[in-house]
Amino acid sequence: MQVTSRWVHGTIVQAEGDVEHIIRKGWGTHIGLKQAKENWFHFPLTTLSEYSGHSLQVGRVFVLYSVEPGVVINEVHVYDGVRLIAAFDKLGYGGTHDAKIDEYNQWYLDPPVTVHFGVGISVKVEIQEDARVGIPEVVFNAAGAEFSLPVGH
Repeated sequence: MQVTSRWVHGTIVQAEGDVEHIIRKGWGTHIGLKQAKENWFHFPLTTLSEYSGHSLQVGRVFVLYSVEPGVVINEVHVYDGVRLIAAFDKLGYGGTHDAKIDEYNQWYLDPPVTVHFGVGISVKVEIQEDARVGIPEVVFNAAGAEFSLPVGH
């Protein structure tokens, strides 16, 4: 049973490595990528770890984004504090997935994982070998997670 969802706006995203530019707008963050081929971007989520005395589980995460041709979302990792609780690798997702939930911007944790601390979503963006863009760009609009009670509660 879903108890709650937690979302953050795309303007909160943090780059792990150097970038060409970061421009925050009302609808999200535009990030110009350096030609270093890859970079990680991190979203911290305010996390409700308990509800009515029961620990909550995260069962699905979302990242709304768009990337230019030649740029892909290749990995999405989910953390509970320092603990890696899910890894979705070798995705190769491109395009625009910023206006609604679709198969390229949501990932299910199966089975759902009990969380105790803050949930973080980390996204690895890569520039493909044959990319023909000036300054490759990714735009992040929002990120979130769906939380539920364990079965039987």
